Order: sequence, then structure tokens, then C-alpha cells
Amino acid sequence: MKTILTLLACWFTCLTTQGQIHDITVQSSPTDQLLIGLHILDEQTVWASGTGATVVFTSDGGQSWNKATWDNDPKLQFRDIHGFNATQAVVLSSGTGADSRIYTLDTSQNSWLEVYRMPHETGFLDALGFWDASQGIAYGDAVSGKPFVLITSDGGQNWLEVPGASLPDAGPGEGGFASSGTNIALPEPGVAIIGTGAGGNARLLITQDFGKTWSTKETPMVKGEAAGITSVRMLDAQRGIIAGGDLGQMNSFLDQLFLTQDQGDTWTKINSSRTPGPIYGSALTRIGQSEVLITTGPKGAQVTEDWGRTWQPISDQNLWSTDLHPSGVGYLVGQKGMILKWTVGK
Repeated sequence: MKTILTLLACWFTCLTTQGQIHDITVQSSPTDQLLIGLHILDEQTVWASGTGATVVFTSDGGQSWNKATWDNDPKLQFRDIHGFNATQAVVLSSGTGADSRIYTLDTSQNSWLEVYRMPHETGFLDALGFWDASQGIAYGDAVSGKPFVLITSDGGQNWLEVPGASLPDAGPGEGGFASSGTNIALPEPGVAIIGTGAGGNARLLITQDFGKTWSTKETPMVKGEAAGITSVRMLDAQRGIIAGGDLGQMNSFLDQLFLTQDQGDTWTKINSSRTPGPIYGSALTRIGQSEVLITTGPKGAQVTEDWGRTWQPISDQNLWSTDLHPSGVGYLVGQKGMILKWTVGK
């Protein structure tokens, strides 16, 4: 088993936000691949995925991590993942054309099943998510002038493309960023809020009925050829955040984090100036009486419990994705297989 640290099994530090202690522990990772996708199922069960057709997972709260790889095609980049339990997950591969795929995985039998392969040469899958054990959605860059959306109603075994007639027109070059698997938010049954970017676009695609009909809303996110929304996180169907930036401005401090309380009708800028460069991923969850927001990116990760009035650093490492659980546990993943566990101290 490869580990991030060769001499120490874990590194530990504490920080405080609003007087609350947070513990950060570097996990012993079974891979040195870039980890991008992340899903916390519960306090014990966590799934992550990344380059080299790699999936890593724990069922004991991070005390030990295991690895599964799709050895038939190791060039694939698994940029999103959704776990159903401790042994079963759905994995999304991002890439142009046929490299965009969806697999089901059962680690108890080391069983991989390809359930979807992109049929469009210019197609590119970015992220997926599930409302429940049966109904899910995947999003990709625009194809033939329409956003690309897939729907499943059987737990990811079969995926159907939403007809173009049911979707709004796409902007020039509009798509998504497969930087964290968090540009789809599913705050309530049937509701999906997708953040777009690239080509001068940065808007929300919204469905209230499991993808049957769609509307759009513009946002104040920075726009450009390689700019836009990378992450959408919602506390409920009305209240949440968008995060993003310009992938060509790695050292700049831009307005790239915004709060909405009316599902994107109006926006308030959140101060995110502690960490420069774009935000790749974010997590937003109520933990006790606090509303906790974490952002990740190539220049590090930070946390706030007061909507950006104060921030505390978590790490200065290149971290792509983060997820939080209401129990007070969070994880962050990124380059060279790094996995950080974030917990509210007792």
C-alpha cells in the first residue's frame, strides 16, 4: 500500500473558527493518482475517484482505505463518483467522446460494468448525482447546440439522454468543469441545479421535475473561455452558493463565490480572498447550529462558518474536491492521492 507520508502515518493540526475546534488529519492513501470525485455516504463510508481509472474507499471512517482500478483502460479519468453503500458505487469517466463513460462497481466481487459510453464524438461528461437509490442525473458539455443531460431511474444501470426539445439552447462553447463533480446540486427530490461555464457562459440550468422541463438563470460569476461555475452547493432548494473562477488566472483574487437565497434570482458576493486562484470544489452543510462552507482549489482549502466574513486555512496543498456530512465530518482530496479528514472537535 502506497502512503502519502513515508515516515508518519498521519499528520495532525487544529484550527478554530468562531471558537470551534476543527481537527485535520492526513489519511494513509492507497494511491498516488490525482483524486477528483468524492462522496461521503455516512460517517464510516466514503468514496473517492480519480485519474488512472482509480477508485478509493473506506468503510471504517478513514482508519483504512482500499483501492479498486479498472485495469482494462487505465487512461480513464474517474472525475465523479456516487456511493450507494460500503461496496457499491456508480463512477463517471470524463473525456472526449468514448472516454466519457459510466460504470457500476461492486467491490465485494471486484465487479465492473460499463453502463454508458458517450456516443457523440465531441461529447464530454462532467458530473453525476442521485436524488435517491434509483433516480439520478449526469451532465456534460453541450452537444449540437443543447446542454447534455442524462437521466437514470434504476440506480444507474441504464441512462437516457434528455431530448434536445426539452432543453434550452446552449451558449457558444457552453459546458461544465469536471474539476470536482460538484457542479450539480440536488437539494430536493426532482430538483437539479447545474452550474455551467466556458465560452463566456456562467449560468444555472434548473429542473423541478426530474429533468422533464428546464429553465435557466444568469449569474454574476466571472466569465471567459476557461471561466465560469465549477461548483453548486445548496442547503435547500432556495439557499446555496456557486463557486468558480478563471482557470487561466491561478494567482488572481477574483469575485468567484456567491450566495443566493432565492434559487438564483439574486446574488450576494461572499468574500473568498484568503486563497488565490479559481475554486475547484466546495461543500456546504449545516453542522449543529453552524452553516459550514469549505472551498478547495490549486492553491489550497479554507473554511468559514459566517459566510466569508472570516476564513480559516485548512491546507495549502493542491486540493480538487471536498464533501461534508452533517455529523461534523468532512473530507478533501487532490493531487498525489492526498486525502484529508476534517472533523469538528469534541
